[in-house]
Amino acid sequence: GLSRLKDLAPVLKVLAQANNLEKVEIDSTELSKQDFVYLSKMTALSELSLKSSPITDDDLVQLTTLQNLRMLDLSSCNKLSLKSIDTLTRFKKIVH
Repeated sequence: GLSRLKDLAPVLKVLAQANNLEKVEIDSTELSKQDFVYLSKMTALSELSLKSSPITDDDLVQLTTLQNLRMLDLSSCNKLSLKSIDTLTRFKKIVH
């Protein structure tokens, strides 16, 4: 996992170029807007964990490019609002 790293951008930039990455764990980590740009390019991801991260509603919208996600862990992401419910419906493959 990539949890608790201080500057993820260089790592995520390289990982975004790997078209076959299926699982990423970035728990308890402050992510920049650029980090979400890189994550949104990892379209092969089937599992993404962002537990206890300060992800916002706008950050979640950015991730809707990840249409292969079957699992998205947003537990303890306290900055998300009810607005994100509509966004979550755009992830068609997530198992409830």
